[in-house]
Amino acid sequence: MSEASNGLPLYKILPFTLLSIDPSQGWAIWDGPKLWGAGEASSADARWDMLTNWEILDARRLVVAMEFWTGHAVKRGGKGGHLTPKTCFGMGAGRGRWFEALENAGYRSDHVIEVLSTRWQKQLGVSKKEDVIRWACRAFHLPKDLSEHAADAIAVGQYAIGTGQVSRMVKKIARAKKGVSTDGPTIWTPARNTQGSE
Repeated sequence: MSEASNGLPLYKILPFTLLSIDPSQGWAIWDGPKLWGAGEASSADARWDMLTNWEILDARRLVVAMEFWTGHAVKRGGKGGHLTPKTCFGMGAGRGRWFEALENAGYRSDHVIEVLSTRWQKQLGVSKKEDVIRWACRAFHLPKDLSEHAADAIAVGQYAIGTGQVSRMVKKIARAKKGVSTDGPTIWTPARNTQGSE
């Protein structure tokens, strides 16, 4: 975990709300290192409802971490290989749908942390979907019927927080917004984008 010069974990100095995403449909919401909730959003309406019902768009220092893959990935089960074009298109479409929801909400795409799937799997020591679900249920005392996609989103968030990526993004966001300091709790609301991309 990244630390400040006084030895405190950075999330204690730089509070944040994190939305971690498994682009197929999973999401998890964090208050600092504490998991608030996780679930699935398989439609545009469900993604928008999740963003608005959890009120994360008005959260202090909102950070988004999203899983991504490369053309050559370690498939679950430990066997490596190239992903098929159909699989790559499907994963890209899922990312595109989440980016569209975030853009419609006014969140800047350059403030999204990209988490490579093989990295969080290696750090957590999991590769099979059952292992990811089991890990998430044990680590966060969740019911055993947790979905694979929600478990993946939790793993993405845990990795992003644990490797210091979230703390670095909080600082980047603070520098990008005039009048927002990194000296403690503040309210930060993403600007609503009404005229296309920034």
